[in-house]
Amino acid sequence: MKATLKTADLLGVLNRVKPCLGKREPYAAYHLATADGVVLVIGNGGDSALMGKIKATITSKGETTLPPGAVEFLKAQASATVTVSTVHKTEEKKVMGQGHWENGHYVQGEEALQTVHTWKVNLEAGNSRISYPAADPKDIPELPMPLKTLPKLEQPLVLKDFGAALSEVSYAVAAKNDSRPILTCVAMAPDAKGVALIASDGFRLAKTSIKGSVPSTFAVDGDLLAILQKFGKTKFSCKKVQIAKERVQWVLVFESDGLTVMTCNAGDFPKWEKFIPEHTRRALRVDNLEFKDAIRTAISAVGSQGTIRLIGKGKTLRVIGLSDQTQAEVKIPSKGRIQQAYQANHLLAVLSRVGERVDILHDTEAKDGKPTPAIVRSNGSTHLMCAREVAEWTKADVKAEVQAPEVEDLEEVPA
Repeated sequence: MKATLKTADLLGVLNRVKPCLGKREPYAAYHLATADGVVLVIGNGGDSALMGKIKATITSKGETTLPPGAVEFLKAQASATVTVSTVHKTEEKKVMGQGHWENGHYVQGEEALQTVHTWKVNLEAGNSRISYPAADPKDIPELPMPLKTLPKLEQPLVLKDFGAALSEVSYAVAAKNDSRPILTCVAMAPDAKGVALIASDGFRLAKTSIKGSVPSTFAVDGDLLAILQKFGKTKFSCKKVQIAKERVQWVLVFESDGLTVMTCNAGDFPKWEKFIPEHTRRALRVDNLEFKDAIRTAISAVGSQGTIRLIGKGKTLRVIGLSDQTQAEVKIPSKGRIQQAYQANHLLAVLSRVGERVDILHDTEAKDGKPTPAIVRSNGSTHLMCAREVAEWTKADVKAEVQAPEVEDLEEVPA
């Protein structure tokens, strides 16, 4: 392989694909391969890979690996271009054969000549040159979607504002250390409006929809969300790939702004549909800005992961943060009746994604006085938070009386 390309372009793409590099060999090195007039720069982590393309002058085709340390060499160069080339050497070496035990004595193996292959990758920029050990091309790990398969993908689906839609739901993804790894992913599922994106950590759920279609429900690796959320107009393809004699797996391909993301379907996402009620009623309507300010005040007493009590009786909502030593309370105008408790940062995460007016919905079959999930819908998105069980509602441990809503207060909201 020999190719000449712009130093800045190579540095930029190396940094873009770095998040998918593995920590151990053979996935700890960049993978470079030539194609028609371009060099493909790949960070391959096994189940997921990032790939960028750089225009280049190709002298000879091939592929090689490049260690992460090459980035420091490139940063130090003033030359506008860099040439990447590989050198393959073979030599005969005497190798001691394997010994064996015979009649209680160890017999050494015999010397034999063995052909040893050595691969190097050279970088040349102006008067500077450096050489690194490289992997034998046949030992470079295969990508989730083999390079020879990519040109054969069917016409990709164009997903508009894909990254923005992911950002709408990604707050509900479970932490990386969660005992249920599938909940660290975002699901893509067929939906009446096109493609639904769903995230849930078991205590809250977020769903939004974009135009398009997918043949099945997929789980997108949570480690890729920071990258995919930056995508705008995105080309999406998927294909079943044979990864073993008796194993076929879906591989998803996303492409935007010159960067290609390849990832295996992460697994079977839980059946989320049953957690969103078909019929809801409005329990509370409140101004979003006032509500957020009140919650932040209540957090001063309980912390961001503490419990916020909401007690509403008609035209006033009491937002209460209650701990063993401290009680913070704010009263704000509202409409509706509610007596529920929710985690503070869960409330704020949802409120940051809705408009000026907030409607908290409850399942029409929910029983008064029982912890009931809060449902908030805004701009085609649905956000659901589980309620918390509390032992006391006020400092004096006097539970607020919340009467059943009058008939005119009930508002049926379609799912």
